[in-house]
Amino acid sequence: MTSLNRTYGGRWVAGRPKLNRTAIEETVRHLRAENRLTPADEALVTLARRLAAACDDDSGNASLWREYRASVATLSEVGRDDGDVDEAAEFAAAVSTPVGNSSHPG
Repeated sequence: MTSLNRTYGGRWVAGRPKLNRTAIEETVRHLRAENRLTPADEALVTLARRLAAACDDDSGNASLWREYRASVATLSEVGRDDGDVDEAAEFAAAVSTPVGNSSHPG
């Protein structure tokens, strides 16, 4: 029996479903090629690989899928350039008010 798989282009193609094991390896390969992974990220990579394999082996387990999806989302954020934005400093600047009485010449 042939199944239909959705591609990133949005069209449906015939073939075997892509395994999560394969997909996570492609993701890791891409992140490494962009130098977004460091040795400190290996635990996250291992977790994502194990969860991918578990989802392939037990595709009906919603808890596994939830954890796998979260690990992929976290992995995709690793090494992303945020423009070196200091969010805490931006927040402090946004809520700060000038000190002093500017309406009273002194």
